[in-house]
Amino acid sequence: MQATSKPEKKPLLLWLNGGPGCSSVGIGEAEEVGPFFPQKDEQILTLNPHRWNKAANLLLIESPVGVGFSYTNTSSDLYQLGDEITANDSYTFLVNWFKRFPQFKSHDFYIAGESYAGIHDEFLVICLYDLFDTIFKIINSHYVPQLAEVIFDNNKHLPESNYINLKGFMVGNALMDDETDQTGMVDYAWDHAVISDRVYNNIKIKCNFSRPNPTQDCKKALNAYFDVYYIIDMYNLYIPTCVSNSSISSNRQHPMIQGVAPQIFSKFVGGWTIEYEGLMFVSIRGAGHQVPSFKPRQALQIVRHFLANKKLSSTPF
Repeated sequence: MQATSKPEKKPLLLWLNGGPGCSSVGIGEAEEVGPFFPQKDEQILTLNPHRWNKAANLLLIESPVGVGFSYTNTSSDLYQLGDEITANDSYTFLVNWFKRFPQFKSHDFYIAGESYAGIHDEFLVICLYDLFDTIFKIINSHYVPQLAEVIFDNNKHLPESNYINLKGFMVGNALMDDETDQTGMVDYAWDHAVISDRVYNNIKIKCNFSRPNPTQDCKKALNAYFDVYYIIDMYNLYIPTCVSNSSISSNRQHPMIQGVAPQIFSKFVGGWTIEYEGLMFVSIRGAGHQVPSFKPRQALQIVRHFLANKKLSSTPF
């Protein structure tokens, strides 16, 4: 999707959803960063006021193969999927895509994604190109960073015809590993008063998340944890929800938090930033797991700063 203004001067931004198995078109385009949102039970599209192609030319890839609208003529491919194969497939696609659309070949190229598409850092991480070689040695990889690494390495020795002008990548609330993520989810639920001390302590006693397979006692303890998420959204505790019980219903309403970073916007603290050796850690207050879904205005503001290589302001803007 071309940028809404001056596409010939705007960078190219690739968006990847995580999962693994989430569609970059069905979720990324249609619910988060794309220009058009389909409406439930209606044959109409609405224009997303916070579409990311206001900031860049936007490209979305369905990955790995088999996800969304992607397919393979070799069914055995579906049983060989993994992060490395996904990165190499995406790289092959990009090389051929630039050959088909050479007008974007010289544009600055960035990659963004969320959840499993990311790495082991919370919220949003911004990496500068001149630090890639060091960064790749200290992080685990999934879709976004692993594809960035493949591009970075191949750029060193492939002919100029295959060179991709990679400048940086950004990931949102990214996956780490099962042990850390499961421990963190339970701790988060407890210290946000989503689960009781009894449920929390029972999980701590019965579960060892460093083991690949949970015991039956652990599964039973976790069931009490997951029961809560039938009535609230585990990906964002702070969005309005409606809980029905017979004739009783209630709504939880929360004020809109606007803005980003330690940075104040409209007199509200919007979040925080931490910078360390070329990495920028950005948290958005009340954003939930999918920042573009829950805080689209602030997400677009971050993208604009990221693409312009500018720090977020600590004063109202």
